[in-house]
Amino acid sequence: MKITTLAHPRSRSLAASRKWRKLVLRSRRAITGTLLVAGVALMCGGYYYRENVMPIAMDTIARASGARVAHVQVTGAVLTPKEDIAETLGLKAGDSLVTFNTGHARKLLQELPWIKEVSVERRLPDTIRVEVYEHKPLARVQQDGTIWVANKAGDLLVEVTNGEFGDLPLLSGSSVAQEAASLFVLLQEKPNLMALLKEAERVGERRWNLHLKSGVTVMLPEKNPQQALAWLKMLDDKRHVLTLTAGTVDLRLEDRVTLNIPAEAEAGVVLGKPEQS
Repeated sequence: MKITTLAHPRSRSLAASRKWRKLVLRSRRAITGTLLVAGVALMCGGYYYRENVMPIAMDTIARASGARVAHVQVTGAVLTPKEDIAETLGLKAGDSLVTFNTGHARKLLQELPWIKEVSVERRLPDTIRVEVYEHKPLARVQQDGTIWVANKAGDLLVEVTNGEFGDLPLLSGSSVAQEAASLFVLLQEKPNLMALLKEAERVGERRWNLHLKSGVTVMLPEKNPQQALAWLKMLDDKRHVLTLTAGTVDLRLEDRVTLNIPAEAEAGVVLGKPEQS
């Protein structure tokens, strides 16, 4: 049989009363000390108060209330290592929660490459909460011999060093980084084509060749590529050209589409522009 010894009810009441009196006395002393320091500082000048006394006063309040950092909660970080977030925050267990500058922390975190937006909040009694919104990787961009991961705005986020993100399409050619965003805008209305894209080559700083996963290459014109993609969709609906294992679809001329298809299918077919229904 387990026997637990309990204090007499009256003894427990007396003990609780003593504990409460000590807590009240300690809090009064902390608050009185803080107000005293603040009053002296105000007499000495507001600037001195802000720069020298305020941190001490805030730390005193934190100690009295027990507002010390014990936990950091991070949500939304998929591509950003949590270790990088912790290092950027520079927090240690027991640091003051009251004096922690959330605005400065947010500014530092936003410099991490994957972070698009971030919110930082203090949660009493002992928690810092970090909510991360990351850039979405959309393609790889080859520039000056280096491959980068880019978002839909064409921003180069991180360097690819070990073949990461190999499932993303690769963009190459002259001025490709500057023109990546325009290509994404062009293709965003054609999600099926974006899903089929393996590589996109910028030709002569003027136009794009799209190399698809199926083996087909689509040659876009310099002018009005939006209309060319509309013709491409109609052509694919009728002839399924995008799912062939090889060949080219040449859309560079305004009045015709030229298909170069392997011999086992059909070769050198020249068609008028598909009629729009």
